[in-house]
Amino acid sequence: MFKIDHGFAVALTLPEIFYLNLEVVKEIRELEIIFEPYNGIRSWIKDVFNDIVDLRLSSFGVSESDFDNIINNAFTNVRMYNNPVDLSNDMIKKY
Repeated sequence: MFKIDHGFAVALTLPEIFYLNLEVVKEIRELEIIFEPYNGIRSWIKDVFNDIVDLRLSSFGVSESDFDNIINNAFTNVRMYNNPVDLSNDMIKKY
């Protein structure tokens, strides 16, 4: 929809999905420990992309008014349903 490269899209959403699944997937706790020296995964991703791109949705032309459309199109048979935590549109909006 916004021509965001897959890697950037993953980087934009990974921290939220990471913490959303933290209580359900025990291995994520191990990853959380790895990122502690970097002040967490959010800070690490921000630092990695710092000289490449501003990792904010607005930097890719996405505004808050686009969220409902994005969320509604994200829930397809091949997306979201394989997440360890059952996701809903309202849950995604919250994060």
